[in-house]
Amino acid sequence: MSTAFKVEVKLNDTDNRINYGYGSIEVTCEGHEHAEVLDIGSSEVDTTISTDITGGEGSGYLYLEHTDASSTSDVSVGFATGVYVIQLEPGERALLPLLSTLTHIYMKTNSG
Repeated sequence: MSTAFKVEVKLNDTDNRINYGYGSIEVTCEGHEHAEVLDIGSSEVDTTISTDITGGEGSGYLYLEHTDASSTSDVSVGFATGVYVIQLEPGERALLPLLSTLTHIYMKTNSG
């Protein structure tokens, strides 16, 4: 089974009313998938990345989506416990390439 992601991005500077155009990426994954829908709370959640994706098969991709668009909480994401380098606001999505050495993702919410 294959899964395809297509992400298109348009950057807007609403203060200066400037549109910076579009960029897009399309990624197809062949047979190596790990999918979870998680309930993230204020306590850190440690998710193990399937070795199908990172162990010996080369680098993979991480797709994140903050699906609770009505929430006032952001989701913080990191690759080491307590060290968060990504923050998703409600309704935001991200597609990130992963190093083959990554084994865990750490997430928690931040009340808005």
